[in-house]
Amino acid sequence: WTKEKIIQEVFSLERKQKRRPTKHDYSNLYTLSKKHFGSWSNMMKYAGYNVKSLQKPTIPDLNSNSFHYFLGLLYTDGHVVFDKLNQTYKIMLFTSYVEEKNMIVRLIKNLFNYKASIRLKKYGFNKRINHEIYISSKKLCGFLIKEIKFPAGAKSLTVRLPNIVLKDPSKAWHFIRGVFDGDGSIINTEKAYFLKICSGSKRFINDLGKLMVKLGFKGGIIRQEREKLWVWKINKKKDLKRFYQLAYKDCNGYYYQRKKLKW
Repeated sequence: WTKEKIIQEVFSLERKQKRRPTKHDYSNLYTLSKKHFGSWSNMMKYAGYNVKSLQKPTIPDLNSNSFHYFLGLLYTDGHVVFDKLNQTYKIMLFTSYVEEKNMIVRLIKNLFNYKASIRLKKYGFNKRINHEIYISSKKLCGFLIKEIKFPAGAKSLTVRLPNIVLKDPSKAWHFIRGVFDGDGSIINTEKAYFLKICSGSKRFINDLGKLMVKLGFKGGIIRQEREKLWVWKINKKKDLKRFYQLAYKDCNGYYYQRKKLKW
């Protein structure tokens, strides 16, 4: 395939469908567009179509509270794709709740000056709708991988706490709030009252446990609940109360409301 032949295929598809082609019409054409032009938008622009200018997210202030919260979400409920072969570069966060989706979109806009894209997917037996919120940016993906050491691709069993948090505990509580929103839960009943944070990575939980000791939580319990699931847990009321006070201090509205309401 040449660029000229691909463009002719675009025009042929438009004549056949009597409308402007989209990348969902013909998967092979979409693959060719990324291989020969870098993206579907670049191909359409080359063919003479009007294309909206691509957004360019800004690199955030690494010391900001909101960036540390974003990292907490990303390390637990996020994913980075850095695929040179298919020219795909994405930062993704996931939630099944509309309110949380809206909050994440607002966070990304304020943090990166970027209007996030949203894709709806259905998962599980009940086909529950899940919101995939993503940023398409090779530069930002590269920044997270190089500067933050965030692992691209599968990470659930090997991820560790980032050095940016371990080196500066002053911002750690915003990161921890993000981790709690992503993979934490609180049980508050007449028979049980405890908080736990889960991960498939034993090293992540061990790192978290050491950080929490530095932050004054010496009563944390680390254990394996089942295969490939590790947990950090606190069950003393004074510890839970202090966790709540510190995690939600100066949060600027960036938190999952459904989890805060359980306290």
